[in-house]
Amino acid sequence: MLCLFSLFLITCLPFTTSSQSLRTAEDYNNRGLQRQNQGDIEGAIQDYTKALSLNSNAKVLAVTYNNRANARLSKNDLDGAVADYGKAIELQPMDFENYYNRGIALMQKRDYDAAIADFSKAVEIAPDFAAGFDSRGTARRAKGEMDLAIADYQRAVEIAPEFHQAYYNRGSAYQEKGTLKRPSKTTAWLCNWFRILLTPTSTGGRRDSR
Repeated sequence: MLCLFSLFLITCLPFTTSSQSLRTAEDYNNRGLQRQNQGDIEGAIQDYTKALSLNSNAKVLAVTYNNRANARLSKNDLDGAVADYGKAIELQPMDFENYYNRGIALMQKRDYDAAIADFSKAVEIAPDFAAGFDSRGTARRAKGEMDLAIADYQRAVEIAPEFHQAYYNRGSAYQEKGTLKRPSKTTAWLCNWFRILLTPTSTGGRRDSR
């Protein structure tokens, strides 16, 4: 089983809930986030799209593109999600989170080379981003590049010693490589734990800050 980390999310300013008070891109973005968290994905996408039609600064637009991408990803609109993450990257090319999120979408498209490129850019910008190494390892593992995958998982656990998923992924890569004759008790326990833990959840999103 290939285990992927979740999308990278942040929180920002409080938002309004009254439709009469919605005026700015930030207002629509934040209501979109509220709708998305409530499961109204189509309503969220409509609000994000409205926010993007209003004049705003690059940071607000990038956050809104990221949020709309997350919403599109949750409804399996992979091409739409990749396109929106790309727009966010154009607006904020040094934001490692957007590269990471696009990499997750590309993984779901099974475009492993492009995903590896995005995860590599994310860890180039943020060298201590353990999830980036873990996800790059998973993309490499999907390609059968076990030694490179193991090296990435190793780096992830060096950065974050409590990152249980990376230990599990590393153990699975060793096993697939044939290094392990059978899973250790620890690997077997982690496998069962992750089957329970790693179930789909709503992706959430970012709220804007000015």
